[in-house]
Amino acid sequence: MTVDILVPAAGESVTEADIVEWKKGSGEYVEADDVLLELETDKASMDLAAESAGVLTILIEDGTVQVGDKLGFISEGDAP
Repeated sequence: MTVDILVPAAGESVTEADIVEWKKGSGEYVEADDVLLELETDKASMDLAAESAGVLTILIEDGTVQVGDKLGFISEGDAP
C-alpha cells in the first residue's frame, strides 16, 4: 500500500509553496513522523512529516508547487 505526500493547505489565501529542502532521500526508509521536507509559503515555513513508515519515493524534487500537488509517496512496509 502507498501513502501519498501532498502539499497541505496552509491558509485561506495560500495557493502555492516552495520546496526548501528534502530532509530524506528518494529510496530511503522513513519512520512514521520523520520530517520529510520543508515547505515555505509567503506567510510561513512548515515541515511535512511522514504519515507512515516505509520507503520514500520523491516525484517533485524542488521548485514551486500548488496546494494538493503530489510530491511523492511512501510504500508502506518493513525496513529493507
